[in-house]
This record gives sequence, C-alpha cells and structure tokens, in this order.
Amino acid sequence: MIKKIVGLMTILVFLSACSLIAPATPSTGQLETSVFQTLTAMPSQIPPTKTPAVVLPTATVIVFTPTVSLPTPTATLATNTPVPTASPYPTTVVQSPPVVPGYSQLYPDQFIYYYFYNINQRNYEITWTLLTDSFKYANNSSGLGGFLGYANFWDSVQRVDIFGVTITSQSGNYAVVSVNMRYTYKNGSVISNLQTYNLVYNSGLSSWMFNSFTPITTSTPLPPITQTPEQFINSYFGSINAGNYSLTWSLLTDRFKAKMNSSDYSNYTNFWTTVSRVDVNSISLGSLNGGAATVNVYMVFNYKSGLVTSSNEVFYLIYDWSRSTWLFDTSN
Repeated sequence: MIKKIVGLMTILVFLSACSLIAPATPSTGQLETSVFQTLTAMPSQIPPTKTPAVVLPTATVIVFTPTVSLPTPTATLATNTPVPTASPYPTTVVQSPPVVPGYSQLYPDQFIYYYFYNINQRNYEITWTLLTDSFKYANNSSGLGGFLGYANFWDSVQRVDIFGVTITSQSGNYAVVSVNMRYTYKNGSVISNLQTYNLVYNSGLSSWMFNSFTPITTSTPLPPITQTPEQFINSYFGSINAGNYSLTWSLLTDRFKAKMNSSDYSNYTNFWTTVSRVDVNSISLGSLNGGAATVNVYMVFNYKSGLVTSSNEVFYLIYDWSRSTWLFDTSN
C-alpha cells in the first residue's frame, strides 16, 4: 500500500514539473515583430530586375484505375482475415505535356529570354514586331532583305542559347542589357559572344523592344517600290487559291485585321476555307501616292457550296519598305 502511495506522488510531481516548463504564450509585441519579419521577408509586388523564368521539369501523374471490387469493411475484422500485401489497383503512367517557359516581357532581362525562345521556335512574325523601326532600318532594311532577309538569317541558325542577362542600365523606358549568348549554326559553326542591346519599352505592346540609335533621316531616299499594286493583288489572291493563309494573313495591316477580322486568324481562315476559288477578272489603279495606293478590283467568288457571286471592290494599300511588299489597309 505504501509503495502505491509513493508511486502516485511521484507521478503528480512529474506532471507539475511539466506544467512549469510549458512555453509561455507570446506577448502582443512578439507577435507583431514576428508578423513584420514575415512580411519583410516576402517578395515585393515588383520583382527584381533579373528575373529569369524557371522551366519546371515534366511532371508524372499516377492514375489509379480500379478493376476489382473491394469487400465492404465490417465493424469487426476476424482475426483470420488475410491482410492484403499489394494494391489491387493497377497503375497507368500518364506523361504530362512539357511546360512552356513563361517569360515576362515587362522586364528587360526576361524580354531577352522571351525573344530568343521565339527565335528558336521560328516565330518570326512575333519577333519581327519586337524590333523598332530604327532597329529595322539599321539592321534589316529593304536593302538587306527586309523581313525575308531577317527570316533567312535566323533560318541559318540552329539554336541560340542564353547563359545570362545583365541589366547594365535602366532609366524610364530605356534600358541597356548585356547578354552572354551562343549561336549554333546549321552548318556546324558555333559562336559565343557577350552582346550589348539597347531596349525601349512600348506601352502599347506592354513589352520591351530592340532599339537602335541609328536615326532614320528624311534625307535618305527611300528605295524604289519593286512591286506594282496590280501585281500584289494577283499574287495575294493566287496565294488565297493555293490555301497559303499564313502568308496572306501576314499581308494585312494590324488595323485591317482588327476591322475586318477582329484580329482573329481563325475568323479569317473560316471564311476563306468556304471559298474554292477567287477569279480576279480586272484590276484598275485608282490612285498612287508614294507608299499609298487604291485599286478597283472586279472579282468572282466560287464557293464550295456551289454558290457563285461577283463583286466590285476598292482596296486601300500601303507599302512596307522593310518587306518590299504592299499590304491591305483600311481607309481610316
């Protein structure tokens, strides 16, 4: 009996000691300090200037497909009930699609990654829009082949690798970046260099653009127009009849695309795929003033449904010297 009493007293003393060493509730001041430290450790809403995107590895998803029915568990499990040692569900491994890099065009360093990612993907119609007129004039003028010369050069490059981007300076809408990069050409040659680029921010595009400080002087004569409006009309509808819609879409100004096709390529192709053939019966030049022209076109639409319609159209054209071609435009 005495031993039981001594044991009970020992337990009570141990429990009392545990309550004495329990951690005290933090004070209001300690909580405020902890919250402040947590908030200051969080990233600000404006990320740092060097914010290279991270490409996540391809994820593997395990999908379980039940093929057998399991017994409904009872409240009491018999002692002789066997315990399953393996899952009755066979597994199917589903490979998720590769993750596309999410580079932001709002920051000078990520813009470089975004641009050359699209170069490697051959998205030249995107990358061409990320060059200012002064850059095109200095590096891709019509004398140097314009857009076609630009695309032909990049087609000779197998891949561009970016190893690092340093923002040398940034003030307002202007920035200078230094890029550690490597060109791997299709002919086998490899060139590594440290390239400096001047960038300017375009708020309309919400993107940085490659810029050049080479002025476009009005005293420099424009190169001659190498294509007549009539030749352009025949070439355009010849490409329509051939189903080369990606080319014909690129021959529309952004203003024309927005007004006539809501800037929607599928809207454009959905119409033209209903037409089996366009016959251009006559073209007459309405006006020609430098790089602007109007043409009157009498044409016949032959639809796949069997319907045939004719139309007299007045088209407004502007000349793109950088690509040496006319483009469809709107009157205002």
